[in-house]
Parts: sequence; C-alpha cells; structure tokens
Amino acid sequence: LRGETISNPTDYVYATDGTVYVYDTIKRPLRNKSGKIIGLLGISRDVTEKVKLEATIQRNQKLESIGILAGGIAHDFNNLLAGIFGYIEIALNLCPENSNITLYLKKALSAFNRAKALTIQLLTFSKGGAPIKKIINLKPLLMANVQFSLSGSNISVHYNIEDDLWMTEVDENQVGQVIDNIVINAVQAMPAGGNLVVTAKNTIVNSKQLPIHQNTENRFVQISLKDSGIGIPKDLITRIFDPFFSTKQKGTGLGLSTAFSIIQKHRGFIDVESSVGVGSTFIIYLPASDKQMTDTSVWEEFK
Repeated sequence: LRGETISNPTDYVYATDGTVYVYDTIKRPLRNKSGKIIGLLGISRDVTEKVKLEATIQRNQKLESIGILAGGIAHDFNNLLAGIFGYIEIALNLCPENSNITLYLKKALSAFNRAKALTIQLLTFSKGGAPIKKIINLKPLLMANVQFSLSGSNISVHYNIEDDLWMTEVDENQVGQVIDNIVINAVQAMPAGGNLVVTAKNTIVNSKQLPIHQNTENRFVQISLKDSGIGIPKDLITRIFDPFFSTKQKGTGLGLSTAFSIIQKHRGFIDVESSVGVGSTFIIYLPASDKQMTDTSVWEEFK
C-alpha cells in the first residue's frame, strides 16, 4: 500500500434513528520514517444529498420515458375499448334479460371495466393526465377515500387530522386515486387484519429537503398513512415507485408509480418508511395554498 491512495465513494454510516448517510472517502496509509504503517489518513465528504439527487433524477427520467410510452399505448387501447363497449351494449339490448348470453355479456362488461380502469391508470401515469385543480380542504377527501377503500375489510382506522389544515389546490380525483392505491396496498399487507393510522397536519419543509422538481414553496399539508402490515424489505424499498415493479403475484406495479407521478404533478413529493414485520408509513406532501375554498358542501359531511 506504499504511497497508494484509496478512494471509496460508497462508505455507508447507519445512524441510531435508522438514517443512512453516504460518504465519499479518500484514505492513505500513514508511515513513520522507516516506512512502517502507524496509522491512516483520510478525508470524508458527506455526499448523501448528492446520491439522493442523482437517484431522483434517474427515477424522473425513467418515469418520463415510460410515461410517454404508456400514454401512447393507453390512447390507442382506449379507442379499441370504446368499440368493444359499444358492441357489448348493443348485444345486451338485443338479448333477453335472463338468458345465459346476457350473463356472459355482463361478465365481459365486467372485464371491460377492469381494462378501462387500467387504461385510466396508464393515462394518469403518462403526461396526458394533467391535474384539473381546485381549492379544497383535504380532510373530507382523505376520510371519504380511506373509508371507501377499507369497505369490507377487517382493518381498524384511526384518524389524527388537524382541524385547521391549510387549503390545497389539487385534482380531487387524482389525489383520491393516490389515497386509494396506498390504502389498498395497506389492506393487502394486513391479510389477518390490523390498524391503519391516518394523520394530516400543516408543516414547514426545509428548502434543503425539497426535491429538485419543487420550486419555492415550503408550506405543505403532510399526510401520513401508517399500517401494521408485513413491511417492505430494505433491498426493495427503493424500487416500490418504479413502474411495473410489484411484490404481488397479481399486481400490475402501476399503483405506487401512478401515485408518485400524480403527487409530482401537484408539485409535491411522497416518501415511505418501512420495517419488515412492523409495517409501512407512506408520507405525502402537498403544497399549501393561500386561496380560500369556495365549495364547502363536501366539507360539511366530515366537519
């Protein structure tokens, strides 16, 4: 090792709170006059944020490329589905109500609806799914979608939502889809039952913590969905937002990637914390708005 410099850009340090820091380290042996190694000299640079930035750029590029492909396929597929739906509707109108043919046509229509839902996911994931925003309070939207997604399940839900949440400017359908996808994942992660804790609060985010696609906002409404499920292994947690990646045998791998894309289009960001055997927490940040909500009809139900 005489005179040799060793550079290791991937030294990892694990903090007691579970945070992982990445260091770029340069080391050299320290020798005395006779050439005997008596120590080690080194310089370490904390490159954690740089590594996160590079990972975010790579993920965004991957999402953009696949989004363009998914959008093209979805538009063509949607046109084909329109024709199929039309012929099924005509056939249903021509068949007796209680015939076997009607039964089979209704099953075909059910399969058609599942295909249509997949197409909507693809369109939302692609660039064509631009949000149609309006000013809302997230509390009623959050509670309504959580309750709907938990219907028929054996999951107990606990709410911890601040009464004075800041207003947000969002597409209700798209953000509702994000909540649905995360809650459905939580239900599947708790097949024997469990608990889901839903938290929403106002928060100020440090500018250094903001992703690269964010602009100057630092006021956010933070939504946390914490389950008591099986958790996500550390070697998979960095891939869960990748398109078409799924740990489920029957999963499409579009649910969480669509959620990631939707939140990004709202100039927000999403993160996950998980421990195997303990559960997972998905944390969503949506920019707060200074504007006031005009339609309060939905709010009254959950006030």
